[in-house]
Amino acid sequence: MSFRESKVVRISAFVYLFLVIAPVFAGDLKIVWQPNAEADLAGYVVYYGTAERPQRHRIEVGPQTEYLLQNLPVGETYYISITAVDRTGNESLLSEQISARVLTDQEKHGGGSPQHYLLSSHPNPFHIKSNKITTLAFALTESSPVKLEIFNLLGQRVISLVDKTLTAGAQTIAWNGFDAQRRPVHTGVYWYRLQTSRQISTQRLIIYY
Repeated sequence: MSFRESKVVRISAFVYLFLVIAPVFAGDLKIVWQPNAEADLAGYVVYYGTAERPQRHRIEVGPQTEYLLQNLPVGETYYISITAVDRTGNESLLSEQISARVLTDQEKHGGGSPQHYLLSSHPNPFHIKSNKITTLAFALTESSPVKLEIFNLLGQRVISLVDKTLTAGAQTIAWNGFDAQRRPVHTGVYWYRLQTSRQISTQRLIIYY
């Protein structure tokens, strides 16, 4: 099987390798991602811009798994994706796109800097019988008490996945689709909520059998 064929087959696995974006200094964004496991991987390409895909800028960054975007205009929101490239130049599909705002000095001094980023869940929709687990990804910009919980559409808590203090950095939590009583949940739409000491974020998760 060629590298191109292999990468198309396992592209869902590459999309699962989430991105983390963290503000560094005014005008800078640091991007961090988990590595692709292909044996003939040559490096990565960072795509970014102030509009959603197609992103305007393309940067080949080599085999490193982090990159610092510098001197960006403050007050703008940037959309960022990553691809992997093999040694013959074949390029994978784009990773999941995420976004981050370059904060102004006023926003920073006013406490506007995010404490966490709730990034993604994969797979979503989550087919329990096929996928077995879905992985919830988030990143903390500082150490904080963290609660990560699943709720149904009635606002009832299904299960608490995390309730403890975590250090800054990328985090992943796996969920098997069972509730707090170890019963499989029903097909439907659920919400996962990430709460830290200064911030609450929610995203939707679809589950089916």
